[in-house]
This record gives sequence, structure tokens and C-alpha cells, in this order.
Amino acid sequence: EEQKYELYSWLKPTKTLGQGAYATVIEVKDNRTKLKYAIKKNRDVFNNVADARRILRELKLMIHMNHENIMGLVGCIPPERWDIQTFEEVYLIMPKCDTTLK
Repeated sequence: EEQKYELYSWLKPTKTLGQGAYATVIEVKDNRTKLKYAIKKNRDVFNNVADARRILRELKLMIHMNHENIMGLVGCIPPERWDIQTFEEVYLIMPKCDTTLK
């Protein structure tokens, strides 16, 4: 299934890196810097309280982690102002790693 991503105009998706029950991770290229990042699109984040808490916990932990062996957070793409009351997706921008845990 082809997914739609609401990204900044300078971030261009290049490929899908992985997909799970709650999220899809894609590789993007920053056309300004030519750097590659991984963006995790968390879907339906407010379907239930447990999912919303899980995403919030992940976001808070990633913001505070500063260790070479733990994935950090480069940024987050906030919803548009007009969508602030109804958005259902959270986009986390992370460094692109060359390996996975598979």
C-alpha cells in the first residue's frame, strides 16, 4: 500500500526502510544538505490512550538520550496549525543508520 507522507518540502523520500503495526520508517534525503535521515511515521496515534502514551514516552526518551549506542532524535515534524485539533500522525526524524536489528 502506497502511503502519503506530510514532510517538509526539502525532504524527499527515497525508500521504505521498514514497516510495523504502528509505524513505517522511510529514508529521506535533505535537498539542502544532501544528508540522509530516517523518518518514522507513527499512524493513528490517538486511537487509544495506550498508543498515545507509548508515542509520547518514545518521543520524551529520544529527546533526552545522548549516547553513541542509543538512537537520538534530530527533530519532529509538527502538524500544520489548521490541523492541530485533528492530526493523527507523528513524524520523528532520526539519523539514518547503516544497519538494522534484523
